[in-house]
Amino acid sequence: MNALHRIGDLYHKYAYRHITRVSGNITDLTSYAISDIGLGPCLYIKELFALSIPYAAYKISTNQSHSLSYYLTEFGVAAGIALGVYGLNFLRTPLEEKLGLQLPTQLDKDREVRYAIKRANEHHQTPALTMEEVNDRANRAIDDLVINVEGYRVAHANKTKRSFFSRAFVVGGIDGLMNPILHEVVMTNDKCLGVITHEKAHLVGYARENEAQFVTYAAMQRSNDPSLRYLSYLHRVKLCREEFKLTLKDLEEYGLNPRSLEEIRSGGRVRRDGRRCLSTYKKIKIGLGARIRSAMLWALGQGNLLNAYTNKPLRMITAFDPAEMCDPSSHQREYPPSSKPL
Repeated sequence: MNALHRIGDLYHKYAYRHITRVSGNITDLTSYAISDIGLGPCLYIKELFALSIPYAAYKISTNQSHSLSYYLTEFGVAAGIALGVYGLNFLRTPLEEKLGLQLPTQLDKDREVRYAIKRANEHHQTPALTMEEVNDRANRAIDDLVINVEGYRVAHANKTKRSFFSRAFVVGGIDGLMNPILHEVVMTNDKCLGVITHEKAHLVGYARENEAQFVTYAAMQRSNDPSLRYLSYLHRVKLCREEFKLTLKDLEEYGLNPRSLEEIRSGGRVRRDGRRCLSTYKKIKIGLGARIRSAMLWALGQGNLLNAYTNKPLRMITAFDPAEMCDPSSHQREYPPSSKPL
C-alpha cells in the first residue's frame, strides 16, 4: 500500500462515512431530487462554457476582469470542497488489490457468455421488482458488502430519486447518477434498475467506475434475495454484450431467456427512440459529451469508457466468480481471505 492509498483509506474510514451520514439525513428529508437544481443547467454546460469564452474576452478587453489570483482562488475553493466531500475516495487502495483478485489478461468469450446466460436463465422466474423495492434491497446488499470488505459501515442516503430531466439524460447515455457533493442517488432510466446498485456503490465510496460496476455484481450476487441475484446475472450478461459486441440476436442464439432479452431491449428503447428525434447539433453534442467523459476517466487513471465500464469490471467479476464454477450455491461463498474485515 503506497502513501496515497493510505491517505484515501484513512479519509474513507475516518471522514467520508461521517460526511455521508450527515448529507444522507438531509437528502432523505425529501423524495424530490435536490440535484435537479443543478442538473438542468448541466444539460447546457457545453453551451455555457462556449459562451463564457467571449464573455471573458469582453471583460478583459474592457478592463473589467478580476485578477488571475481571484479566479485561481475561486477554483481552489471549489476543488477543495469537491476533494473534501468525495474526491479523495479516488486515492483508496484498488478493490482488486484489497480483495486479492487475480484478473485474467484475456477473457474467453464463449465461456463467459454461456456462464452469464446460464445464471440469468436459472433466476429469470424470480419476481420483478419496482424501483423502490430494488432501492431498499440494494441498500442492504451494499451495506453487507461494505461491512465484509471494509470492516465498518458507511452511513448514507437511503432514497433513490427520479430526475425531472430523466429523458434528456437517458438519451445522452446516462441511466443514473450520484451527486458527489450532496451524496444523492438519482435514477433517469427506470428500465435499468440494476443501475441503482451501481450508484449506491459510488455513494459508499467506490469512486472508480470499474469498482462500482464490480460492486454492482458482487453485492447483488451475494445477496440472499433471488430477485437481486437475477439482476446481478443480467448485469453480467450486459457486460458480456458490450465487451464482445453481441447483438440481441446473438444472445437469443446463446439461449438467453425471453424476459432478459426484453429487459435489455426495453432498457435501450428510450435512448434509441429519443435519439431518432434529435437534431444533428444535439447528436454532435452527445458525441462530444462521450469524448469528454472518456477524457475525464483517462485523466483519473481509469482508461477509456469501454475499459472503465466494461472490460476491467468483467475481468474483476470473472476473477471473483470464475465462469468455470457452476455450483448453484456459489453466490453464498465468502470473499478471499484478504477481504475480511480489517
